[in-house]
Amino acid sequence: MIIVSDKPGQLCNQMIIHSNLYLFCKKNKIILINPSLYNYKGYFREIKIYPGSKTIFLFFNFLAKIARKLKIKTNLFSAYSIGYDEYCDLDSLPKKSSIFSHLCLAMGWQFRTTELIKKNRKEILEIFSPSSFYELQIKNFISQTKTLDSVLIGVHLRRGDYVRFEGGKYFYDLETYIRIINNLFQLFQNQKIKLLFFSNEHEFSKIIQNHFQHSVIAPGHELVDLYCLAECDYIIGPPSTYSLWASYYGGVPLYLIENPKNNFQLNDFKIIDSF
Repeated sequence: MIIVSDKPGQLCNQMIIHSNLYLFCKKNKIILINPSLYNYKGYFREIKIYPGSKTIFLFFNFLAKIARKLKIKTNLFSAYSIGYDEYCDLDSLPKKSSIFSHLCLAMGWQFRTTELIKKNRKEILEIFSPSSFYELQIKNFISQTKTLDSVLIGVHLRRGDYVRFEGGKYFYDLETYIRIINNLFQLFQNQKIKLLFFSNEHEFSKIIQNHFQHSVIAPGHELVDLYCLAECDYIIGPPSTYSLWASYYGGVPLYLIENPKNNFQLNDFKIIDSF
């Protein structure tokens, strides 16, 4: 049994961690329990896959930290921990690895099983399909926003915490985003473009919206916004698991703005098939 005992990052990080560990556990006939998803229970249809509560999560998180500190690794019990920048290729782990203990408390972010993620996209989409309550909100918003005569481009204006993330290298200012969006208009100069802005800084979205006539701001709920982004025709934004998940879930071409000075082309947009 593997119990996810860590919570690195927000919603999309959590879904990516779960997806990789879920497929790994299914392949190896291991029970997976993920109490770290306790505050997202009402978001998805398949709530049975992550039972628990905040109290249960905090208990296992505390237990895992103790086990890690004491370096407990036995066939019966272990804490398998990787640092935030460490990568764990689940497919290459030997059977004697402590992650195969009868009870393993997993801590870390980059647990990956890339090929399984590619091959089992349909199952992952089913697991993380929005509940009917949120699905209705998503459909209503998209039906009012998306039109047949235009290209809907989701623009992820990641701000807020990005002022510190990676030393602020992906924290772009207003002028940078305006230049990038103008580049989009050049790529689609023979088509009508509609912009859909997503941001963790609502006021910034309103400021940038004033510069573009055919633009809309996403509703503002983390799940509704994410799955509206997955309904766009194209996605653009700085490196983020938010955009990666939307591209993977919706099969939407994505361009990650890693160097804002680059003049990107249409063939730079790629559909994400793994994470």
